[in-house]
Amino acid sequence: MPTLQYETRVSPEGTITLPPEFYDRKVVVSAAVDREQTEEQRKAAGRKFFETWDGLLEGMPDMTAKEIRTERLERKYGQ
Repeated sequence: MPTLQYETRVSPEGTITLPPEFYDRKVVVSAAVDREQTEEQRKAAGRKFFETWDGLLEGMPDMTAKEIRTERLERKYGQ
């Protein structure tokens, strides 16, 4: 039996309308459950991100985006 994947919308009543090629056929529907992160997994991912991010920022000047752009333009055009 071939496996075809279609993204469908389910009406508020729970009805799914299939394309005509499925008419007069036996159809098995499998609904996947979206697995969300737990609160602890989310916090651990955040900690890991910020630990890595802090390492990337070491030695960077504490400047705003406008100040960085101004500095680059001054270097480029010598003003």
